[in-house]
Amino acid sequence: MPPHPLDALAGMTSLLALNLRDNGVLTLPEALKLPHLQIADLAGNRLLSMPFGAASAPALVSLDVSDNALADVAGVAGLNALRVLVVDGNT
Repeated sequence: MPPHPLDALAGMTSLLALNLRDNGVLTLPEALKLPHLQIADLAGNRLLSMPFGAASAPALVSLDVSDNALADVAGVAGLNALRVLVVDGNT
């Protein structure tokens, strides 16, 4: 399997904020674990499914996935720290 373009994120386990707004992102690496990530801005990409779950980003407080191609937000159910979720503009 070819490497994922964002595999470099895998080693950034202390990352607190991630801004990938308007970058044409389709997916994040499956094995990505960002245990300290609190803020993620993935707006304006081409995501078809939620990029984070409880196992990959348990400390996530704010997630902006607006203007993507999400059909649902089922993946946020286990994100217990999540306080802000922006999903407008999805199809």
